[in-house]
Amino acid sequence: MKKIALIIQVVSIICLGTFTGAMIMLYTAILSFWKKAEPLDFLDWYVEYASGIMDATGPLVMSSLILPLVCFFLVIRIKQSRIYWAISFLLSVIIMAVSYTHLRAHETG
Repeated sequence: MKKIALIIQVVSIICLGTFTGAMIMLYTAILSFWKKAEPLDFLDWYVEYASGIMDATGPLVMSSLILPLVCFFLVIRIKQSRIYWAISFLLSVIIMAVSYTHLRAHETG
């Protein structure tokens, strides 16, 4: 059981890092492109690539919420680990909230 718990924790760390990197990439690459592109050029680009972006980020979003919680319960008896996984979950929620509010601000403004 300990090996399975360790594997799940490693997978969770990889997913969290990938999720964070994806959110940084979306912010730095796509939003700057959005600001500089002509509206029709951006819409053409978006029509072509949006489904791929959603297909890639959707599983990352879900795994970044679910896996830290799973890990939290796997190590519930180990106080130090339990705290780290709770913090990981909280930081994932914060990254999602910041990304969402930042995207919403750009949509409306």
